[in-house]
Amino acid sequence: MAADTHTQRTIRGANWNMMRVIVQTVVSLGVTIVVARILPPEDFGLLATAMIFIGLAEIISAMGMGAAVVQRKNLDEIAIRTANTLSVLIGVALVALILLVSEPVAIFFGDERVGPVIRVLSISLFVAALSTVSRGLIMRRMDFRRLFIVDSIGHVVGYAGVVIVMAVLGYGVWSLVMGTIATTVLGSILSFVYEPFRMTFTPEKSRLKELLSFGGGVSISSVVGYFARNVDFFVIGKFLDQIMLGLYSRAYHLVNLPLAKIAGTLTNVMFSSYSEVQDDKERLRQVYFRVVSVTALMAFPVFVGMLVSGQYIITGMYGDNWIGAVPAFQVLCLMGLIRLVLILTGPVIQAMGHVHAEMRRQIVFFVLLTAACIVAVPEGIAAVGFAVVGATLWLYLSMANLAIKLLDSNWIEFIKVQLPGYLLAAFVGLVDAAVLYLLEGKIASSELMLLIMLVTSGLAYLIGFFGLPASMMGDVPGWVLGKYGHMLPAGLRGWALKRVATGVE
Repeated sequence: MAADTHTQRTIRGANWNMMRVIVQTVVSLGVTIVVARILPPEDFGLLATAMIFIGLAEIISAMGMGAAVVQRKNLDEIAIRTANTLSVLIGVALVALILLVSEPVAIFFGDERVGPVIRVLSISLFVAALSTVSRGLIMRRMDFRRLFIVDSIGHVVGYAGVVIVMAVLGYGVWSLVMGTIATTVLGSILSFVYEPFRMTFTPEKSRLKELLSFGGGVSISSVVGYFARNVDFFVIGKFLDQIMLGLYSRAYHLVNLPLAKIAGTLTNVMFSSYSEVQDDKERLRQVYFRVVSVTALMAFPVFVGMLVSGQYIITGMYGDNWIGAVPAFQVLCLMGLIRLVLILTGPVIQAMGHVHAEMRRQIVFFVLLTAACIVAVPEGIAAVGFAVVGATLWLYLSMANLAIKLLDSNWIEFIKVQLPGYLLAAFVGLVDAAVLYLLEGKIASSELMLLIMLVTSGLAYLIGFFGLPASMMGDVPGWVLGKYGHMLPAGLRGWALKRVATGVE
């Protein structure tokens, strides 16, 4: 019964988190489509440069306290207050540091506009530090319904409302800056409604040591990972220009949108779920492999479809001015395939307490990626994309090997659970390529071609999901329908379950 209760809570949390992610995705994508036709690529490049440092500071300011309050088996009020105190103190120190280094950073990039943007964005840094423990406590209870409310209001009211209005009024890059701040402020205020902020001025040394031991490891690993995820932006911004950085940042973020949102539906939930059963290795292995198999089936076809239709996705959404982003976008779709499973592996390693093993691998990854990007950047942003793919592949293999050992599994089992996703992705890619070949040069409108390819990919996915033989697809489609089939009409549900159970031979 306990296992059933845990499974039900995990699925319920994933459902709410999926709704949260869908809202964020729709809002972010919609705002980007609108604003990209108002603001030039240079403004996006300017924000991307500033966010390199603000995003890093946010990770350091949290000091892993949100993850620490989720992972701890026993959590008392003293530990909660101590975690909040640490987050606030470190946040204040980092804001002060950012104010000091903003001008040198602007000089380094040769653009005086970077300094003021960094200084204003530091507001969101301090606000985020205040709410990191409150969000962690909500996650610990696996109450993702409340996180859905918090983040949905923040994105719809804060981000969409502020960015679009300010962009239309001609505020340029500041519309993006103020939208980012508004989202953080609204989200933090709502977090406090559900989990009030409280701190202590006399923290116990024992609690400090316990929290910093795990939280510090998570934070260091996250910092190194953040450097690694942004070193390509850093290198392009330094050695090329803001226009190239703007093109690359839109290509990267468009690839990262489904990557972050699909995986983001599960990572927070699964870290909470894994932490609850961290002492039951067999149960942990079953849950992890099920998450990998389902996510691969849902997301691998998305990235392959994006790769094949890359030209029309970029020009259809953003306009012909962004055509230079297409090669980098298609290369980075390969990175998306690799990073998807990589992102799902981190939570299980952290839940088992091996944060320092992950940290060491992140450091090696950062070194490899930095060297590769520096070598590749003279050849352009697509070459930098290939550097990212190569380094990410190494990290994927290293992290997967660690997870396999910790879970007493093997590579055959690990690859086997992903096979249905790869097969369905290959089917979708072949159908998309065939349609593109037949329509090439016959339709002038990029927007119409984008719509056609979206419909084609969707139909191909459904045909493959229900039509590929069960001997190839395994039990993953049946499991998905078993958990979510109740949303379908009774007749259609019965037909669908029969199809995935028997296959089409």
